[in-house]
Amino acid sequence: MLYLPLRAQLVMPYEHDAQARTWRCVRVTHGAAQSLAEQVVVADTEIAGAVAVPLGYPVGDDAYAAVWQGCTYLRWPSGHYRRLTDYLATAARRPGTVIVDLDRHTVRDMRLTLGRTAATLRRMLQAFVAEGLLAPLEPGDADHWGVYALTMPPHPVKNALASEPGS
Repeated sequence: MLYLPLRAQLVMPYEHDAQARTWRCVRVTHGAAQSLAEQVVVADTEIAGAVAVPLGYPVGDDAYAAVWQGCTYLRWPSGHYRRLTDYLATAARRPGTVIVDLDRHTVRDMRLTLGRTAATLRRMLQAFVAEGLLAPLEPGDADHWGVYALTMPPHPVKNALASEPGS
């Protein structure tokens, strides 16, 4: 994460546009949860003047969820996985926490919202677990799919489109 002094904002860069000399970033908020992680475009020159924020900086659970969305976008930048990412970080997440409780009502809403079958959504959730982006906290059953925590994988995966800030 980076702190941008000119904007007084925390951001997480995730995609570089070399031609435009800009970065797409997720803006990390300290306030109430937003329906989607806010995306901002930041010039290379502003990124170069940013201050690195160390891992473990206490940004709060709502901000963590926004960063989690950005990290997940590196793996699945579009399509059904991105829509599931947004759903898990917003509608399915308990506000003010990193907990996703996939109870009967949430599963029903998730299926209707995303237009995917139960079997497909279960496979997609298992992909999140395999990638280290969800940690099972409580097992599920046919109606209640379990309780999960939004987690960050131990090692970041590089996006072929992105480069390191400042390079």
